[in-house]
Amino acid sequence: MGVVLIEQAALLHMWNPLVEATGGLLHVDPYAWYPLVYGVLLAAFMAAPLLKLALAGLLSQALDGVVRHAEVLQNITIFGYAIIPLALAGHVAHGLYHLLTRSRTVPFALLALVGRFPSGNHPGWLPRSAVFPAEIAVLALGAAGSLYVAYRLARARARRSPWTAFFPHGLLLLALLAANLYAVCTMLREIA
Repeated sequence: MGVVLIEQAALLHMWNPLVEATGGLLHVDPYAWYPLVYGVLLAAFMAAPLLKLALAGLLSQALDGVVRHAEVLQNITIFGYAIIPLALAGHVAHGLYHLLTRSRTVPFALLALVGRFPSGNHPGWLPRSAVFPAEIAVLALGAAGSLYVAYRLARARARRSPWTAFFPHGLLLLALLAANLYAVCTMLREIA
C-alpha cells in the first residue's frame, strides 16, 4: 500500500515541496541527492501503513479481550491480507490513469521515428474527466473486497464479537481508501 501511495503522491503538486522538505531534514540538496531523498520518502510511505496495521492489531486484540504479544504479531500478519485488495485496486486505478490519459504518446513517438509527425493529437485515449469514474469504481471494489476479507478474518479469529475485532482494521482500511481517494481527486483537480 505504501508503494501505491508514493506512486500517487509523486503525481501531485505536493510532491516537490515534500521532496524539498525531506532534503532539508537530511541537510542535502534534494535534487542532487534525489535517490537518497526518494529512498527516505519510500521508507516513510511504506512504514506508515505497517505502523497503522500494528496499531489496529493491538487495538483489535484489546477490544477482543486479552492482549498477548505473540497474538498481536499474528493478528498483524493475518489482517495484512485484508489490505491486498485495496492496494491492488489503488495500483490498478493509478495504472488506468497512465494507460488511458498518456499512452497515445507511444504510437506518436514510433511514428516520429519514421518521419511522420501527426499534428493536433492529444496524448491520451480519454480525457482525465472520463477516467476518473473508472478509478473511483476500481477503488470502491477494492475497498469492498478489503472490508469483506477483514470481516471474514475477524469472524474466524474473534474470541467475543467479530465486530470488535473488525472495527480497528475496518477503520484502517477506510483511512487507506481515503488516502487513495484524496490522491485521485486531487489529480483530477490539479490536471483539469
